[in-house]
Amino acid sequence: MLLFVLSGCALLFGNDRVDTGACTEIGCADGISLDFRLTEPGDYTVTAVAGGETVACTASLPFDGTESCTGPGYVVISGTELPPADQMLDGMWLETVEATDVHLTIVRSGETVIDEVLAVEYAILEPNGPECGPTCEFAQVDVSL
Repeated sequence: MLLFVLSGCALLFGNDRVDTGACTEIGCADGISLDFRLTEPGDYTVTAVAGGETVACTASLPFDGTESCTGPGYVVISGTELPPADQMLDGMWLETVEATDVHLTIVRSGETVIDEVLAVEYAILEPNGPECGPTCEFAQVDVSL
């Protein structure tokens, strides 16, 4: 009986990990994340051209409910229920892995904030490990404004 209890303790507290072969179900998506933060009030047009596709979004800060995008992607809006001073446009997502660069243009109330071509470098993302799907191509680009 004592041997059985000690064996159980060895299983619970031992250094050997028991591999169950189970996979988690964390998802991922192919695409490009353009990371920027816009907080100044105004009417924004954010346009990205990548891999022959154009994503064009309009939004106002503070938010007025008229945010919209065309093309394969979207602008990230943050704080819609917060006071206007805490609202922001928090980047852009592009649904493409065909691009080697992105031409990003941001205009606020008629004034150009950025008009730049940004290099894109992809990485393979396997959030559940290489034996479990999915596998995604992902690029993250930090945009200096």
